[in-house]
Amino acid sequence: MLREELLSFLYPRRCPVCGDVLLPWQKGRLHIHPTCYARLYRISSPFCYKCGKGLRDPRKELCPDCSRHRYSFECGRGLWRYDSASASAIYALKYRRQPEHADFFALCLARFYGSWLKSLRLDYIVPVPVSPARLRDRGYNQAELIAVKLGELLGIPVCADGLWRVRSTDPQKELGRAERLHNLEKAFQAREERISGRRIVLLDDVYTTGATAESCCRALKKAGAGPVWVLTACTGIQ
Repeated sequence: MLREELLSFLYPRRCPVCGDVLLPWQKGRLHIHPTCYARLYRISSPFCYKCGKGLRDPRKELCPDCSRHRYSFECGRGLWRYDSASASAIYALKYRRQPEHADFFALCLARFYGSWLKSLRLDYIVPVPVSPARLRDRGYNQAELIAVKLGELLGIPVCADGLWRVRSTDPQKELGRAERLHNLEKAFQAREERISGRRIVLLDDVYTTGATAESCCRALKKAGAGPVWVLTACTGIQ
């Protein structure tokens, strides 16, 4: 306890959205300023029944991507709309070496999707892997950090070594859906002895076009996985 208090004093937590230091009375259970939490837009109805993206038209059941394409996963769910506020938290987690922000995302995912995840009778949470070069540079896989904390909160095992990235890929940001799928083709591989017959939720930090999720799910299915669902901290809206 004393060690934790000392570390907290020397390395105080920062708000995942604004980046300011969280004073002891500001932390709360989620480790975020209440005013910054209010800036986050949670994905709720209407949303795409397949991938979980928010929908602008309440009369629709599927987003345009899911209307045009078939995906290998059962369905997906996303927590926050990917906008300037949520992107700030993701950026801090991934690029500012603030791995403690994984706690915030895991706590929120457990709060809003814990019952859903438990109803799926999952064998594993499988995080989307990063390339070895990126892992060396960053020091951690942000999806794995979120998955481990979420697994602890919900009592669901995490299989961090069931899926790995077999080759590095070009940055995805400027690519369209078809280009992303081509870029990610055969980028992932799954261990059959760990994955075969398992009920899995694939966890990632951001879902945009679905190319990464689809590439991972194809690898999991090729290894004999049972049903696979997708859960992400942030997703788009269409």
